[in-house]
Amino acid sequence: DKALSILNRSETLTSADNLPFLNSVKGDILYSMGDKAGAEQAYRKALQDQPLLPGALIGLAKKLIDDKKPSNEIAITYLDRALKIRPNMIEAYYLLGKAYQKSNPPKALEYYKIFTKEATYDPSFQTELADIKPQLMEARKVTNASKRNDPASKGGEEQL
Repeated sequence: DKALSILNRSETLTSADNLPFLNSVKGDILYSMGDKAGAEQAYRKALQDQPLLPGALIGLAKKLIDDKKPSNEIAITYLDRALKIRPNMIEAYYLLGKAYQKSNPPKALEYYKIFTKEATYDPSFQTELADIKPQLMEARKVTNASKRNDPASKGGEEQL
């Protein structure tokens, strides 16, 4: 609450150029407090003023994914835009994995692997890494089983 009140006071003192960033941060704070509607409003306001603000794109995508709608296409679009602007935003890979989890599991796994590679040594992502560990282990089992059953993957040995 204190951070939010400081941020609200800062809005009146800052230049118009900084307002989109402040609104994006406000969205993050509101989201962490559980005010998803307020967070969405803040992210949308930030994007209205600065359509390619990566933090706001990711924040809004996270909110849309958490809404658990049948399709995450809009969230995926926002995440793709954010990664084009700033490819090193590790959280976007995790969120893309989450967004594709039901509609395209192989693609979700692809993004989870990228996320795992980048986030393994970052303590701020330990919760997310633990969250996707079961999917990665299951995928390894499936991949290993398919390699054992695929004659082409046995080093080119001919089967008689």
